[in-house]
Amino acid sequence: MKDKALLVVFTDLDGTFLDHHTYDYLPAMPAVERLKSTGGKLFAVSSKTLAEQQALFDDIGLFDGYIAENGGVLCIDGELELLGPSIGTIRQAKQAIESAWGKPISSFQ
Repeated sequence: MKDKALLVVFTDLDGTFLDHHTYDYLPAMPAVERLKSTGGKLFAVSSKTLAEQQALFDDIGLFDGYIAENGGVLCIDGELELLGPSIGTIRQAKQAIESAWGKPISSFQ
């Protein structure tokens, strides 16, 4: 007997899964329900920050995982993996650049 293939759907959020203006996801529900009825998996893929993705993941409750921060974060079934450099590494690089240029750099961190 041949194994049935697992269908996995990766969707962008803003303007795709979520309405661009209202953030409503109800129009996508028929497709999500059909996917879930076959055992398929749904992943959100976005440039949103980890905090934004986690909030949507918890609030909507439909996703089996997500990819956030332009691929820097991966979450599958609640298991979080940070793929990008640590904040410590980023701060060290920022300090090295500031030292080399002799000027402070503005950043989010």
